[in-house]
Amino acid sequence: MKKIALFFSLIALAFALTNCESTDNPLDVSKLDTLATQDVLTAFQIYSDLYNYADKIAKYQKDSLVYDFTLEGIHVTVIPEDTVTYPKTYTMDFTGVADHSGSINGTMTGKYSAANSVFTLNFVNYHALGNAVAGNYAITNTGDNTMNVTLQNGQITKSNGGIILYATSMNVGVTTDGYSFGLPGSYTSPLTYGTTSNSKTFKLYTETNLEKPSDCDYVKTGIMNMKIDWTDESNLPQSVSAKVNFGCDANGTVSNQCDDWIGAQIPPLTTYLPLHLH
Repeated sequence: MKKIALFFSLIALAFALTNCESTDNPLDVSKLDTLATQDVLTAFQIYSDLYNYADKIAKYQKDSLVYDFTLEGIHVTVIPEDTVTYPKTYTMDFTGVADHSGSINGTMTGKYSAANSVFTLNFVNYHALGNAVAGNYAITNTGDNTMNVTLQNGQITKSNGGIILYATSMNVGVTTDGYSFGLPGSYTSPLTYGTTSNSKTFKLYTETNLEKPSDCDYVKTGIMNMKIDWTDESNLPQSVSAKVNFGCDANGTVSNQCDDWIGAQIPPLTTYLPLHLH
């Protein structure tokens, strides 16, 4: 199956004043922090990717009626082996997945397609992209082709020992031609937030949902807002915020095309973290 690629490298492009971004408070790029920005995007990638893995595993098992199988390198066993008994326990071994290790144990309270069914994930020495991953993760079928993903006490321990804290409430909808990802909330009432490994707080929310067509490897449209806050050496509050517009191409033009591009670099954000959601 195709990989969904959310190219957050465009976030660098959003720091410039182009016809893809409008703001009453232009960003002071001299305050940009590459480490903090990458921590935010790493957390978003890892915990969003978990939804994609779990969703595909649950749907494949339901449609194929198999109880011991391998999907995209993940070895999955499901018990009890019948179609009527719940809760069911899923064991997902990531040994065969590149840049992953460990396993995830899942518990499903009812049929995945049924309203109010909950699929909880418990991490067992699970690592993604060299990071240890923890937290209380649940996918709830809220009906009307919509899933709500909640994460509490999310913690990513990086290979250098740095810790990223993350919490979210994300809505994933099935559209007529793909998927729609939404992070509710605002900067004043965020539902997706956390702390970077260098002790800066961050908040995320979508201004418009991120739309990913089924025939496209990338999010085609949507706007995400990101804000990072911290206290400087003089004990003064500092803040940067940016709009990430997924309707832009590498030149800052509104294209709404399904192209493979990487945004232009704007110092001091000199590195990129392309986010691949499986």
